[in-house]
Amino acid sequence: SPDVLPVPATQGGAVEKLIEQLVAFKNNNCIIHATSIVPNESYYPQNNIFYIPIKPFEKFISRVLGWISRKFGISRAYTNIYLYKIKKLIDLNKYDYVIFENQPEYVLPFNREKYSCKLIIHLHNDKLNSKSKYKESILSNITLILTVSNYIKKQVLTIRGLNSSDVVVFFNCIDIQKFSSILKEPTYFKNNLKKFYMEDAFNILFHGRLDPTKGVLELLKALNLINDIKINLIIVGSSWFGNTKKSPFMNKLLIESKIFNHSMNFTGFVKNKYIPVLLKKSDLIVLPSIWNDPCPIAVFEAAASR
Repeated sequence: SPDVLPVPATQGGAVEKLIEQLVAFKNNNCIIHATSIVPNESYYPQNNIFYIPIKPFEKFISRVLGWISRKFGISRAYTNIYLYKIKKLIDLNKYDYVIFENQPEYVLPFNREKYSCKLIIHLHNDKLNSKSKYKESILSNITLILTVSNYIKKQVLTIRGLNSSDVVVFFNCIDIQKFSSILKEPTYFKNNLKKFYMEDAFNILFHGRLDPTKGVLELLKALNLINDIKINLIIVGSSWFGNTKKSPFMNKLLIESKIFNHSMNFTGFVKNKYIPVLLKKSDLIVLPSIWNDPCPIAVFEAAASR
């Protein structure tokens, strides 16, 4: 997994959520291991997740060396302590495949000829195309590219020399049972989240990262044009996954909320395990992204919860 958010996805993150599901997948013919940074909060260690501890001084050194590398036109991947420790882990285990989630540059320190396993990139965003700086070196190190959408595959194929068979679309997935079954309201929901819903209003839910690309500001302005129905808008999320700090964009939302004609509530970040109940309780789920949002898991979750 990328060295940004932990697995399980206790701080959110679509990539981390998908990895959590794949690791939990049980098949007698397949054993899946994952790597992750160590969660900040208490967690229950899992046998199939290797937590990579990074000490503060190691993180500092990695950042300094990464900054210097960039100055000389070298990828930071070569000075990433997290990747260095993963290389040692791969050396100790005999894997058939190693999949790099959404960080194509992370394959650069791994010499394809050194490993008997196949190196694969799994892209969730448009991060590898004809304009990518290290595209030739990345492609020389991998066997296959997986993408979560046809759009991302199309972007990858802008690189000369690639064939369509080199890039395979592997759509995102969810555990439908978590969203389609009849859900009991957990105590946390009753005590902390149920208050955001109104019995006499049309409850509209937005859940996701609060940044300009997700379209939540445009959603507020659009709903302000509706006057013939009582609306209660519930906004679930924060500016950066589990981070509770307010961003300049969040301040824009707060300003817009003061002239909003309907009821509106900001819940802040909510852990993944409570999202199914929020979806079930809502009359409408809105995902108004204003960028090329590649196969967002939130769409599948919304569809499964109806």
